[in-house]
Amino acid sequence: MYIKYLKYAVVDSLVQLGVSPSQLLLANIIISFSHDRKPLIGGYSTLGKLINVSGKTVQRDIKQLQELKLITVKSGRHQRNANQYMPSKKLKALYGQKVRINMDKKSANTPKGYYSKEDYLKSLPHKERDMAAFQLQMNKTIPEVQDMLKKLRG
Repeated sequence: MYIKYLKYAVVDSLVQLGVSPSQLLLANIIISFSHDRKPLIGGYSTLGKLINVSGKTVQRDIKQLQELKLITVKSGRHQRNANQYMPSKKLKALYGQKVRINMDKKSANTPKGYYSKEDYLKSLPHKERDMAAFQLQMNKTIPEVQDMLKKLRG
């Protein structure tokens, strides 16, 4: 399973609430599913296999997360379905997930310094844009263009 929003987790605030590592992972899985507007549906043993713990551990973790009012569980017992797990408003507020995150869009603030050439050109002063655009068209990398502009600035 790929957990999309793990890097956006507010780990410190959850740890201060007394959340264990397995509970933190469950909260991340639940918030990841809800962010795609899908509830997480599954039994304790199925969820336990995802995070490599027993079903009993997942049952205790789910109960603890419910007591902390971080998730809500809709029982599927009467319909012979698995339970549905949804994050509460409190958990969504901790993660800051009020605005959908566009994971495909890259900007100057993306991790590891990746950004598109257009974003880099927009960040430059107007006088340097044409020269930098020409250098980028000549298959120079952004760090090479940055070094060239530093030399020109003096």
